[in-house]
Amino acid sequence: MTAVTAAAQRPQETPACRVLRYGRHEDTVACAGCGEPFLRARGATYTACLRCEMARALADAGIAPDDPALAQWAAWNDAVTRRAAG
Repeated sequence: MTAVTAAAQRPQETPACRVLRYGRHEDTVACAGCGEPFLRARGATYTACLRCEMARALADAGIAPDDPALAQWAAWNDAVTRRAAG
């Protein structure tokens, strides 16, 4: 094993003092909100999928799923994404 290969396989310290490991270290868990399986980093403790987290954040902000402002924002975001892509 070369020195470069050995260095690439060692964990690195990040500024937040977390150790980053190379490769995929994931677990499949069921969401506590909807029950759908999702991938999360091994050792993580969050229990909700991204869809449920966003729904909770929107509800906390007082935005309903059928809010016209949310539909307008989604249309604007789609237009910006298409312009940037192309």
